[in-house]
Amino acid sequence: MKPSIFITYTCCLIFFLGLLSYKTTAQDIQYTQFFNSPLYLNPAMTGATEQWRANLLHRSQWLAIDAQFISTTASVEYNLVPLRSGFGLLLSHDLAGKDRAVSMSAMGSYAFNFQLKKWTFRLGLQGGVLQRGNDYMNLVFPSQVLLNEPPISEAPLVMSRLVMDFSTGILVHNDKFWVGFAANHLNKPTVGALNIGNAVLPMKFALHLGATLPMGAKNYQTYMLPTLLVKMQGTARQVDTGVRFTFDNSPLIFGAYYRGIPTPVYQDAVAGLIGIRFGDWKCMYSYDLTISGLTPASGGSHEIGIVWEMATKAHKQFYGVNCPIW
Repeated sequence: MKPSIFITYTCCLIFFLGLLSYKTTAQDIQYTQFFNSPLYLNPAMTGATEQWRANLLHRSQWLAIDAQFISTTASVEYNLVPLRSGFGLLLSHDLAGKDRAVSMSAMGSYAFNFQLKKWTFRLGLQGGVLQRGNDYMNLVFPSQVLLNEPPISEAPLVMSRLVMDFSTGILVHNDKFWVGFAANHLNKPTVGALNIGNAVLPMKFALHLGATLPMGAKNYQTYMLPTLLVKMQGTARQVDTGVRFTFDNSPLIFGAYYRGIPTPVYQDAVAGLIGIRFGDWKCMYSYDLTISGLTPASGGSHEIGIVWEMATKAHKQFYGVNCPIW
């Protein structure tokens, strides 16, 4: 048997053994600029802005190899101050791997807030529909390359699943510090590619915290924004941490981030970020340099984040809402 055919056969075998596992799991999209998709990070952040906020975040991962991940999330929110409520809509799309596994979701999001001295408490709920599917036309099966090899039945495969999905979260913040906790996929929806078994999307737990720390002269301050995100989903554990800087006298934004677990066993990536602020808009670009066993030959990952925040003059006159810079 030629080495190329052997490799193809082995890859297909591994793929189907994975599908036939009764306890298969899937994981959520991960972003370096997680702070630029607040509704995806935590439902409790819904409406945590002056009045209107819209976010677009796009990630292209490992473009130099054949197992690329292309992910996009978009959201819009409104802060209804008289009702102490935030309302939002979150849309996401993810295209992953050789079999072009597609994940799409549409989620409604709501958060209620109340004050306790100088701190604001926000409780959030999120729910909607999640669709998972695969395009098996891109796969090569053993019967296509080996003589006298019986074809593999694709009967158990499901091209697409549509399920309900629910999440919740809490956020506590003032004008400088914030800490939040989110629990996603409370109902553990079934998303597997088989009609049999128990392939579920495991619950994801996320703890995130950060600060906005002014530095320098009063009229020309530099703001340091350190952030930390700790995630657990199934057997996966991950830490995202870093810092970015904004300036009173400059529209530029700079930052650096690390993702992985700070031990020799598991390292994922380091990232640099650059951005610009103009009017009600912020645009940021980040590049992930892979430091895991995959090596930088993967091509790294690119992210573009766009944020729009706006409040009318009438809204500012009546409420004067002050929110932290996430």
